Formats: sequence, C-alpha cells, structure tokens
Amino acid sequence: MERIIDITERGLRLAIDCGCFTIARGGEEVARIPLDDIATLLLSESAVSMTGAVLAGLAKRGAIVISCDSRYLPVGMMQPMITCHKQTGVLAAQIRAGKVVKKRLWQALVKQKICQQAVILETQALPAADLKAITLRVSSGDPLNLEGYAARIYWQRLALFPIRDRNADDANRLFNYAYAVVFAATARALCAVGLHPGLGIRHHNQYNPFCLASDLMEPFRGIADHAVISWLNKNRGSTTITVEAKRFILNGLLSSKVRFKSRWETIFPALTRAAVSLRNCLTDNHHNLLLPNVSPDVLRKPMMSLEMLWNCSGENFFTANRNL
Repeated sequence: MERIIDITERGLRLAIDCGCFTIARGGEEVARIPLDDIATLLLSESAVSMTGAVLAGLAKRGAIVISCDSRYLPVGMMQPMITCHKQTGVLAAQIRAGKVVKKRLWQALVKQKICQQAVILETQALPAADLKAITLRVSSGDPLNLEGYAARIYWQRLALFPIRDRNADDANRLFNYAYAVVFAATARALCAVGLHPGLGIRHHNQYNPFCLASDLMEPFRGIADHAVISWLNKNRGSTTITVEAKRFILNGLLSSKVRFKSRWETIFPALTRAAVSLRNCLTDNHHNLLLPNVSPDVLRKPMMSLEMLWNCSGENFFTANRNL
C-alpha cells in the first residue's frame, strides 16, 4: 500500500515509533501509520514539529517529503539519496544522454500531454479536434512550442479563470494543490529507479532542483486536471481550499486509472513504469518512451471513495489512502 499523507493542522507533532509514523495533537497520539506504507508526506501547514528520525525514516524507505506555501505551491522537497543499487551507474548514463534522444523524449512527452488535454476537453463536451491535430505537428524538441500553444487553447476553452496563474486567488489554487501531489509522486518514482530528478530533459531552471520531475509529470497532469474540474463542476465553481475539496481531489488522483498498452494502472505504479521506461531510454540511448493513455470512459466513471483515517474539524485534516 502507498499513501499520501497531507498535514494541515497547526501544532501537530510528527514522530517515529516502532517502525510507524505517528501524529500527536496536544500530547495525545491521533494516528499511527506504518512507514513502509507512506509514499508522500505533504506538509501543507508549516507550523508542525517533527523529529529528525521522521525525515531519516521516510528517506530510507524512498518516501518524498514536500513543503508547500500558503497557496499550496511546493517550496521545498526532500528526496532519498539512495533508492537504487545501480544509482551511480544510472547517473553517469543520464549525464551522457545525447541531445537528440532528449529532444525526441520531450517530443513524446509533449504529444502525450496534448492528447490528455484533448481527452479532458472531450469529457467536458468541448471541442478537441484541433488539439488532436496539433499532436501530429509536434516535432523533435518541440521547437515551435506547440506545448504552450495547445495549453493556451486548453485553458481558454475550459474557461475556469482568466489565465493559468500560479499565484492567483481563484481555481488556480486547486490546481496548485493537485499538481504538488503529482509533482512529489513523480520525483519519488524517479528517485526509486535511480534517476537524478535535477537533470531535466527540457526543464533547466537553475532554481528548480527537480527539473526531470517537471518533465515526466507533464502527461500525468490530465489526472490532476480531471480531479479539480470534477470538483468545480460538482460544487458550482467553489475554489476555496477546504477539507472536502482536498479529499475529493486526492480521491480523484488516487482512483483514476491510466492504460499502459492493455494494462490499467493507478498513479503510483503508472509513474513507476514511466520512470523505468525513461531510465531505459536515457541509459540505452533510445527514445521509445512508454507513457500512459487516459480513456474518456474511465474519466467519466464515478470516483472511488477515499477512506479518512482521521478527520478533525475545520480546515485541518490528515488523510491517507488504503486503495493502493
């Protein structure tokens, strides 16, 4: 089982006890989860305390710890140093990977991202034929920036906000939250297979230590988009970050499935399969990248229920998923 733990209550104390991650409030333990079950610890609230053993224990088991600001934008992330016994060799091969291969890999990522956007539009009964046509024009390295062109069409057609602005106080906040979860899960998958998340294919921002995660998460944004759009549709456009909104979005992220050829996967195993394929491409110098497909029929199905291990009042909650 792999769980996402979201902490949003002030004053909680996080610790390790007998191989378990514990959460205490006012000196009383309120939750206990086996460390091996945790994939991501998301710190939405910074006013919490934890022991060094928490960070070490999670890192040893390959989990990611991500800190968010008040807008649910990731501002810090701790990744495991050693998660693959061949990590040094993989890193050397990753550094040697040629520009041509990287350009072809980025082409594949962009094409699949635009395909996912077209699927999302179709589920909302919006025109998508032009986006599908754009995928045929994406060439190696996407020199025409068709990714950006398609994104403008996509967001304008959805009409959820004036522009996609990470700092805006509107529906962008919900997308920030969903993307932060996908970003952390992607970084974790990359580290687990021995890839260095800082060595990107296309993203090369010197202030982003997880450029490769920014690359690989692109075809998985559709899952996050679907979860957020479903929330907005069901709640008349409510953009407030509430317990219910987070629960619904996490439910969507964790229960949606993508298809790898004839096999259906939820997000954690899907990201792992994509990361393994990316590692093979970079180490063997080829561009046959295996990426997921999202079916409109799957996105139209009702979301699975998300079990709440502990749900306190107001805006403060801790949640984990038992479905994976």
